Amino acid sequence: MGDARLQPRVGWMGGWGVLAADVIVMASLAQIAGQYVFDLFNTSSIGNTANSVWVLLVGVLWIVFMTWICYIGIEVSANFKRPCWALS
Repeated sequence: MGDARLQPRVGWMGGWGVLAADVIVMASLAQIAGQYVFDLFNTSSIGNTANSVWVLLVGVLWIVFMTWICYIGIEVSANFKRPCWALS
């Protein structure tokens, strides 16, 4: 049987590729979320243009909110694993 793993350089490049794609996609999805928040509350006159300052502000708030949710999830997961480590 042959060795099926990737070379370290390929894994390194792939990891950075995923990170770069994630940053680009998250920025564009935050902009879309900002526009849809205004549509949700029927204030499309504010969020009708994608390059509006208000859409940018709401998009940034979405990123901050989602970062906070991820942080809380990491803390909950770490606190749950501590007793499991003590049992092993």
